[in-house]
Amino acid sequence: PVTVNFFTVCWDSEETGDWKKTSVYPGAKFERAHNSKDYFLSSDYSISYASEYGAYNFQDSIIYDDYLHGFIVAQGYYSYDDDIYYHMKPDEEHGWYVFNEDDNDWHEVFFLDVPSDLKHQSVAQDFWYTPTWDSETQMTDFETTDEYIEYQEYLEESARQASESSDSSSSSDYDWDSGSDSWDSGSTDWDSDW
Repeated sequence: PVTVNFFTVCWDSEETGDWKKTSVYPGAKFERAHNSKDYFLSSDYSISYASEYGAYNFQDSIIYDDYLHGFIVAQGYYSYDDDIYYHMKPDEEHGWYVFNEDDNDWHEVFFLDVPSDLKHQSVAQDFWYTPTWDSETQMTDFETTDEYIEYQEYLEESARQASESSDSSSSSDYDWDSGSDSWDSGSTDWDSDW
């Protein structure tokens, strides 16, 4: 297993023959340097690992590339297998919609049904269509849909609440030096009884 910031990956020799994310955490033996040193191979890749373990250099993997892109796929339109997709949210797997020509409407795509190629920025860019709607495509503009408008309103509301929260935590309605409540007032001199 390899832990990279907040996620762990492992070499999956049986199912995929590739690096994959895993929910299995290696455990306490890797939490401290003196415990993990017995398992440590190297910080750099060696070609011998491929022959001995079957694993190629993790830094050449698509998961590592996803990590470098912050697991974000750019918002916009994508053309894939004769379908037009729109990606609304930055998350790789969520916020995908596909245009259905039969009813001239957009439909949300369940994250397991999003084509794998579109879930990785380095690959998805090959199918990138346009960041904005083009009237020559003969399809409706996704940004006029209720889903898009509601999502934008949600983002605006979240930003407003975050701003208000930040403003209220940095300001105070009470002035410690105001009027007769001053800590330095003559009648309540803290030094008088010491």
